[in-house]
Amino acid sequence: MASCEKCWDDSYSYGEGDGRVDRYIKLLAERRNRPCSPEEQAGPHATECRTCKRRTYHQHAKLCMNPNCFTSEAAKPGHMQWPPDRVKR
Repeated sequence: MASCEKCWDDSYSYGEGDGRVDRYIKLLAERRNRPCSPEEQAGPHATECRTCKRRTYHQHAKLCMNPNCFTSEAAKPGHMQWPPDRVKR
């Protein structure tokens, strides 16, 4: 499972005394009812997904964070786009 890059980034400045992972887990729990957008989850260096055309292609995990795209398109060739020049279709 890919991390939420916004929550991970926010964990640097969230509270004091806890480790970063603990702060990240607390942020996820606090934001459970209002989660970050797929674009925020994908991170500031995310790229456009070839399938849904949104900037939701996770900067590290190399998968689309758009749940509508992932659930309907994940099994189709080319959806996992890394490395982009070597995708077999």
